[in-house]
Amino acid sequence: AISGGATPLADEFNLEQKANTVKWTSTFLLVATIPADATSFRLRITGTIDGNVAGSSTEIYRIRDATLFPCTDPDTDGTHSAWEWAHGTDPNNAASLYGITALSQNATNTTVTVPGVTGRTYQLLGSADLLAWTREGLPAAGANAALPLTGPATATRRFRRVLVTPVQAVIP
Repeated sequence: AISGGATPLADEFNLEQKANTVKWTSTFLLVATIPADATSFRLRITGTIDGNVAGSSTEIYRIRDATLFPCTDPDTDGTHSAWEWAHGTDPNNAASLYGITALSQNATNTTVTVPGVTGRTYQLLGSADLLAWTREGLPAAGANAALPLTGPATATRRFRRVLVTPVQAVIP
């Protein structure tokens, strides 16, 4: 789970912190086993505010006409198609890869560079223990170029990862 802050809008489903009066859509990668003959499925999303179960709410969605990606690797680069779709790489091109391309640190900042892809938003996350993750810096939009993401430098051990999400479309 991502520790997004003290407000209910600070979550991984709302990276741009849109006001709750704005309707927004997004695309999510669900990792699950769904029978091959399924024509629909239900998805339960439960949200809590700062882990407070008493303040949680649950929505159940019935999904129809879902696009399912098989766990295949047509370009034989070692990464399955669903993962490539989530990161914006081409599942049919072995040269289209996602990963950290550069890492640097000075007295004040740590910078992680990834290949930014148009249509994806990137957020640097940090953790001291690999259990609790916090946002570092602001989300950044990809533009088919190297994308540096910067967080604070620390004197203690710190783990970093990058959250990649499809750009959210706001519905007026």
